[in-house]
Amino acid sequence: MTTDNSRAQTSFRALSSIIAALLFIFAFIKFFNPGALASNEYWWLMIVAMAIGIIGFTLRTPWQIAGLVAATFLIGYGAQLALKQPIWFQVVRIRPTSDFSYVMLSALALQGITGVFVLLRNNIFTHAQRVISKVGWLRVILVLLVLCGGSMSAMRQIVDYDYRSFIEQLIIGSAFLALNFFSFIALVISLPASSLEALSTAVKQNFSRPGDDGQIKRLDKRLPHWFACTTFGICTFISVVVFDGIPRVDETTYFFHAKYFSQGMLTLPLPHPPLDEAFGTYLIDSYDGKWFATWPPGWPMVLAVGIIFNVYWLLNPLMAAMSILLFHFFVRSIMDRGTANLITCLMAISPWFLATSSTLMSHTLVYFLILGAWCLLIKTHDRPTFYAPLIAGGLMGMVFLTRPLDGLVIGTLTGLWTLIYLKVRTQWTTPLFYGAGCLAVGGLIFPYNAHLTGSLFQTPLNTYLDKLWGIGANQLGFGADIGPQPNWGRLDPYPGHSPFEALVQAQQMFYALNFELFGWGIGSVIFVLIFVLWGKWSKLTAAMLTISALTVSAYTLYWFSASFYIGPRYWFLIIVPMFILSGSGLILCAKKFREIYPSQMAPERMTAGIGFLCLCSIFVFMNWLSFNKYPDFRDGHPEYYILSTQDIYQNSIIFISSDFEDEFENAIWLNNFNSSSTSPLFARDLGMEKNLQVASAYPNRKIYFADGWSSNQRHVSITPTPITLQQFRKSLRPE
Repeated sequence: MTTDNSRAQTSFRALSSIIAALLFIFAFIKFFNPGALASNEYWWLMIVAMAIGIIGFTLRTPWQIAGLVAATFLIGYGAQLALKQPIWFQVVRIRPTSDFSYVMLSALALQGITGVFVLLRNNIFTHAQRVISKVGWLRVILVLLVLCGGSMSAMRQIVDYDYRSFIEQLIIGSAFLALNFFSFIALVISLPASSLEALSTAVKQNFSRPGDDGQIKRLDKRLPHWFACTTFGICTFISVVVFDGIPRVDETTYFFHAKYFSQGMLTLPLPHPPLDEAFGTYLIDSYDGKWFATWPPGWPMVLAVGIIFNVYWLLNPLMAAMSILLFHFFVRSIMDRGTANLITCLMAISPWFLATSSTLMSHTLVYFLILGAWCLLIKTHDRPTFYAPLIAGGLMGMVFLTRPLDGLVIGTLTGLWTLIYLKVRTQWTTPLFYGAGCLAVGGLIFPYNAHLTGSLFQTPLNTYLDKLWGIGANQLGFGADIGPQPNWGRLDPYPGHSPFEALVQAQQMFYALNFELFGWGIGSVIFVLIFVLWGKWSKLTAAMLTISALTVSAYTLYWFSASFYIGPRYWFLIIVPMFILSGSGLILCAKKFREIYPSQMAPERMTAGIGFLCLCSIFVFMNWLSFNKYPDFRDGHPEYYILSTQDIYQNSIIFISSDFEDEFENAIWLNNFNSSSTSPLFARDLGMEKNLQVASAYPNRKIYFADGWSSNQRHVSITPTPITLQQFRKSLRPE
């Protein structure tokens, strides 16, 4: 009889695996070639395939209830994401607009019914009252209010004065939070005790856990390297497959900047009109015959190395992997190995960190430098030398060259901590050499400014925006003349910058943080809030809270929130503090629940539940971002890159026309103005007379005309045959 049951179970697992695999493959193929359903609906079917696999492998086992809860959690959370507009303000459309909408609403109902059934079966009301009475009602309510306040973006509705819609969105977001939280609790309490105990024993034998005695377990040394390799693999995959291995958005100007750096030039010669108009774009300026991108030089200098070796798309994934190792060493040195294992795991599964490290933006470099500096200073603390703090200061100076405001905040705080936490007074050389390193590298910004603007203290970016929008438009602070002129619509909702606008933008940033830090349906900052309200602050956690508070305060004074591409990227300086505070909150929760339920394996249950959420971070949330948000964000595409690799278009100039404002950004980064280069030059179509002037500057190049992506077409069409400059002149001025 047992053999028959075993065979039936094996057969059912095999059948469910086949069904799940076939459904996943069908949905994956259809996502790229949609039929009856929309692309995001086919994406949801991929999540359903994963859920079917979970049910198949847990049915008729001690895990079957937990498997059912986990499967319905996946289906319901996937439906929540499928109902959400992925780009810009991410509004949820809950009202049914198609038959499939009813299916997704049914998935939410199934998630809720399953979770409530398990909770009622386990007498949840009695347990909830017991837990809340132990930890305090007031603080619980405060956590819930903060999470609900960050459950949806308020920016769109407030800018449109649609306060009713704002309330509706907050209600929907709060309902989703509650639904996911109930499912999470149901999953945790339905885990089979005997199997969980065996799993926990295996983990204890192989990995250090927070608070362990310090003895190195069998797989401890391998774990950070596994995290680093996984991070590198995921980021490389997203960089190449999702982002096509090409720059997007602001990255195009970074690449333009890095390209002439890679050729040994600090600037380019200023093209004569109308060449500057044909080849220029936003954030490219000129001064004293010099033509240049206006970004700070730190990241373009590093990116230039990647361009020289043609591995620019690998730089951020590589630095992300090395940051994992540095972060593990940093936490291990200050706390313990088990805590480092936990907190580094949070870093390795964070969609915000992974997505940022898959782009060509500057943020990953910033934290790679910061973590490197901190690790050097920790080594100096135990074994004083002059070169370690000097190098650490140089790394912080490089942060200032990359993102000046971030460098000012973190560099100053780190310098103060080197003074406060001196082991003995004789180590006064540590802050001295650290400061010297900061000044030696960071101070390079001043001659750079002078070369590009004529002033040591006027940055190229501020000079450019002063000319474009008015004096002081890009400065920190409040005022009627701060910000773009005219404003950027909903992205910069009101003229100037005011405390009210700063509050609206901060809510948008907090929503992005709560949504994208971990991608957990229960709210990504829940354990940060728990630690802040219930935890005992140490020197490390107090330092992390200080970094967070100063970063948020500093960027409150800035007119733009920049939270629509890869999370709240202007707050990226708080990402490491969020990992440390979240890990501290998780450890605190485990201790609290062990005190309340000493014999119910509460810490083990919670660890398993968080492990499930971490898997959701990668396989559901990161998957959703990769499939539904990033590929066509701001109409980015690789078609000009593909054209540039084809032999037929070598030694040509291609004029691009489009009614999309940002279309030319997909091509500008490909331009190489070196006189020996034969790669195609891409120029704006300025009309035939100006085009002729542009083409005349390159008399030996073939001429093509391309219609780029526009409101009428989602592909690039190019003239099948080129014309010469002589033919172009003749067509405009026939004899």
